[in-house]
Amino acid sequence: FETAKAELDNPILLELESTLRLVEENDVILIDDARMFTGFDQCQGNYNSECFPAVTDLKKIVCRLKPSWTFALEDDMIRIESGGAAARRDERAARTKKDKSKKSKSEKAGKK
Repeated sequence: FETAKAELDNPILLELESTLRLVEENDVILIDDARMFTGFDQCQGNYNSECFPAVTDLKKIVCRLKPSWTFALEDDMIRIESGGAAARRDERAARTKKDKSKKSKSEKAGKK
């Protein structure tokens, strides 16, 4: 079973660099299947399989182009975001936790 291939087997490094040049302060970049980013050397010459760069290669590009942005791996996902975007995410999470706590307390009070 053959498929058409581009000039590059996996252009993620070029795509990430291009994306980082265009993003704005409040943007977030998500890359799924983080487990696949084991490095091109893992192909061991078998370039018929999909080859991915190492996570550290992605992180180097982020550090070079957006040094103040965070780079995190969680649940097979790479999250790249500005400090402002991370702060807003944390605020939303805190509000959600607070709302759940209020709801739980009111449900317990209603059962008494």
